[in-house]
Amino acid sequence: MKMRNLISLTSILAALLVLTGCASNKLIKGDENVHYTVAQEYLAAANYGMTISTLEQLEQRFPFSRYAEQAQYDLMYAKFKNKDYEEVIILADRMIRLQPDHEAIAYAWYLKALGRYELARTNRSLLSGFDIATRDTQAAQKAFDDFASYLRLFPNDRYAPDARAKQIDIRNRLAQYELQIGEYYLQHGAWLDAANRANILVTDFSESPYVDDALTLLVTAYEGMGMPNRAKRARAVQQDLRLSLVQ
Repeated sequence: MKMRNLISLTSILAALLVLTGCASNKLIKGDENVHYTVAQEYLAAANYGMTISTLEQLEQRFPFSRYAEQAQYDLMYAKFKNKDYEEVIILADRMIRLQPDHEAIAYAWYLKALGRYELARTNRSLLSGFDIATRDTQAAQKAFDDFASYLRLFPNDRYAPDARAKQIDIRNRLAQYELQIGEYYLQHGAWLDAANRANILVTDFSESPYVDDALTLLVTAYEGMGMPNRAKRARAVQQDLRLSLVQ
């Protein structure tokens, strides 16, 4: 018992020495216990760069360590906090492929979707603040699909409420995008294109707050094309929608 305590104390002291003496990506000296202890200290100190470096050294030097699986999750989290979102997605995909039955695999699915969401927010996508003419909807759609996959597999997971909230955010942004494009076509007299965009919004984003605006656009587009009957039907659907919201 005394020998075990001595070994544990030696590992901790060695880790502390490494922490105080390592200011860059120098090789960590010591066994797998030292590497993992050092990584946890860096993680607790929010030094994500050094956390990543230490965990990657652990993986390279001790691939069959008893810390191997947990280190992968710590590494994925540290990469997310370090805003290495593409790396998060790659690492999560690898974990999903190699450890599909791991007890914490739901977190890999969630962090993959969250990484995709944050990556879309940093690029010229629908989730960023760039002008609509330069926005790309594909990144937002991929994030939506990843959240959908996560929620389908783990509907009661602890992060499911956040995933659903982010899905709603993406859905509403996609709906708003369709509306703005439709309004652009309407302003330029492209009635058919405007009607097509409005129909996409009404059909695919029926739970978004932009359906009423889409129906207004649809009525105007049908009137512009000389289709009074279709315009009348769209107006009737809009009235029903407004009544249901009041009730």
